[in-house]
Amino acid sequence: MKDILFLKPLFFEKIWGGNKLPEIYNFNYTNTEFPLGEIWGVSGHKNGISEILTSPFEGMSINNLINSEPDLFGNKTANGEFPLQIRIIDAKEDLSIQVHPDDKYAMKNSNDNGKDECWYIMDAPENAEIVFGHTCKSREELAEAVEMGRLEEHLSYLPVRSGDFIHVPAGTLHALTRDIMAVEIATCSDTTYRFYDYNRKTSDGKKRELNLKESLDVVAVPSIYPVINTKTAYKANAVEMTLVDEECFTVKHIKTTKTAVIEKEFPYYACFVMAGEGTVNTVRVKKGDFFILTNNVKKIEINGKVEILAAYSK
Repeated sequence: MKDILFLKPLFFEKIWGGNKLPEIYNFNYTNTEFPLGEIWGVSGHKNGISEILTSPFEGMSINNLINSEPDLFGNKTANGEFPLQIRIIDAKEDLSIQVHPDDKYAMKNSNDNGKDECWYIMDAPENAEIVFGHTCKSREELAEAVEMGRLEEHLSYLPVRSGDFIHVPAGTLHALTRDIMAVEIATCSDTTYRFYDYNRKTSDGKKRELNLKESLDVVAVPSIYPVINTKTAYKANAVEMTLVDEECFTVKHIKTTKTAVIEKEFPYYACFVMAGEGTVNTVRVKKGDFFILTNNVKKIEINGKVEILAAYSK
């Protein structure tokens, strides 16, 4: 089967306490040995490379497959690594205030790619807000707020609820907050600079490392808020929404009620099944599955009540 490639999720332990994500959200995963903070479902990054579960490539890493069978991806991947990541993030506590660099800064200072990301909010408590930007007008004002321990006074907040979509470009000060679960789609990077972590201590009594110099170097001042032009296409038994369409990534939300046909606009789609079950081109999929639709697939035929996020990078 070279049309649909299923991927093995990678599990990462939560730093702060919490519940076991698979038990709460019923994603059909089997690893419940420790509280999970993140699940990497699609990744070509060196810190967590996805493994193929589908024959004849079972056991291969996604990057090895890209190098050996580039046609499966339409020769649209660069540097021999898959260019996107899809993660599930389970925030049982407020996450650290952070910022991501662009490619130029990350390559020079962290030997990594820069990071643009976006979040699809799957679950959020009533009246939830996320940290999104700041109110400082100059880098000097922001640096002083950090030095004086008054950063929280200058944070901007964005109200969110289940079903919201947020684009977080490189340079945006941001953080998910308590009890939010999100699907994160990002460029292939694992570089995060921490501004602030609420003075919390880990189990060994130490505060987490901050990256104040790097954070101040790369944060946008004043904050820049992206404009997202969502496009909705209604089809027989389906709604296809283009949530964001940028050079870094295009993300689509596909929701079907029964048999539907969706046009495929790029050689590959990286996919996550958020809800439901059914078939995609006659292959059974269910909630929690991560898979790649390869260049062999020209049209997507979905049968069933299914909700899928699909992404690619130009």
